[in-house]
Amino acid sequence: MDRHLLKLEPPYSIIYADGMIGRHIANIVCTDYIQENDPDTDGLYTETYPVLDCGGLTPAGSVAAGSMVEDCRVILPGKAVECEGGPFLTLYQFARLVEFDSQQSLPLEHWNLFERLAGLGVRIVPNAEKNEHGVEYERMEYEISLSMWGNHEHLSVKSNVYQGFYFYADGTSEECFRQLDDQRHAYVAIFDEQQLFGLKFHFQSSDMTCLSVVARLNGEELDPKLKIFD
Repeated sequence: MDRHLLKLEPPYSIIYADGMIGRHIANIVCTDYIQENDPDTDGLYTETYPVLDCGGLTPAGSVAAGSMVEDCRVILPGKAVECEGGPFLTLYQFARLVEFDSQQSLPLEHWNLFERLAGLGVRIVPNAEKNEHGVEYERMEYEISLSMWGNHEHLSVKSNVYQGFYFYADGTSEECFRQLDDQRHAYVAIFDEQQLFGLKFHFQSSDMTCLSVVARLNGEELDPKLKIFD
């Protein structure tokens, strides 16, 4: 098998590859000749793997050996990385990244995603909000609608990514509460050190298990009949 390094030119895109986030600085191109005694399948076989600069103290030139280039997700193209004011993701873009990450075998999860991006100089900014007069303002309170299914012993939870946040959990009702609460704390830590940033959760159902999870997330007083946690 032949291997060669193909260096890319700046500005470098920022990509997600094999559990890593970094600047896409080069590719490793692997070429081999496959002979299977079949003219339809014989020939050159090429695989291309990305090389990343993950920033911080991580050595530049980390190979994402578990993900070929075509399987990677572009977080920010090169032109967006060099935009005036520095690279950034909106809440919605970050939510889509969290959603993609949650589908991987070993997800980084909210806080680690944020730290990897911050190490590359990428900020997370709130979506632009306008009042009834068309004037932009900084929104600090958000309402999150949760979808839940299952029962007390095994519950699955997801939120609507189009609200600008992505929450997900799977496990017992207690495990789901803790996962969602950790994710809520990560969002608060990302956006506001003074704890002024608020999230309120909603769930349209009379299911006691789901209502109990939502009430605990919101710090609300539980109805005694909803206290189903051990």
